[in-house]
Amino acid sequence: TTVVTWTATDAVPNTGTCSFTVIVNDSIKPTITCPLNQTKNTDLGECNYTVVGTEFDPTAFDDNCPGETISNNYDMTSSLSGSDFPTGLTTVIWTVTDASGNTMTCSFTVTVNDNQAPTVSCVAPQTRGTDAPACTYTAVGTEFDPTGSNDNCAVTSTTYSLSGVTMGSGSNTLAGVVFNKGVTTVTWTVLDAAGNMGSCSFTVTVNDDDAPTVSCVAPQTRGTDAPACTYTAVGTEFDP
Repeated sequence: TTVVTWTATDAVPNTGTCSFTVIVNDSIKPTITCPLNQTKNTDLGECNYTVVGTEFDPTAFDDNCPGETISNNYDMTSSLSGSDFPTGLTTVIWTVTDASGNTMTCSFTVTVNDNQAPTVSCVAPQTRGTDAPACTYTAVGTEFDPTGSNDNCAVTSTTYSLSGVTMGSGSNTLAGVVFNKGVTTVTWTVLDAAGNMGSCSFTVTVNDDDAPTVSCVAPQTRGTDAPACTYTAVGTEFDP
């Protein structure tokens, strides 16, 4: 607001005045330019991407009058430097506001992809004896399960497949699974939410270490077969 005062003076000199105000309003919106849409990979060992410097800040902003400020909808700050973005799609809206309250916005997207494979650790090759009287071995508890698994985000599924003398598949644990005599290869596979995969494998060798059994008849007494001085076994009488 500016006050303008006019003064008229005659030759005497008498004076007269009048005044009025001039109000100048700033109705011109500021300008702002965002970076292009961004695609990033998660930081190593992390499930997010950390912004480096001013890469996600406006590339330019201006106003016809001084005193403009900027802020964003993601963390309400004037710079995204050091901010962490999760996996997936995030829309960032930048707003510039001038001293008169005029605003202008721009927006862009940040897509963070997880391309880091999970890891899984298997036990060493295993050797077992058959469970008498069966000709197989049944896994006990967690003895054949992974010793550990990890992912920068999270492991979402753990499955196994069996090949060799024993075939099959399943998830989470091998407890109670029956292994046939011979060599079976066990492959454990873990997946994360992004579909990245990690695997490990080992062998289970089942040996038949149970001795067979045989039952004999009781001691036998026979008479000679006349006129011979011998006895000839009849049928299966002396067989097990």
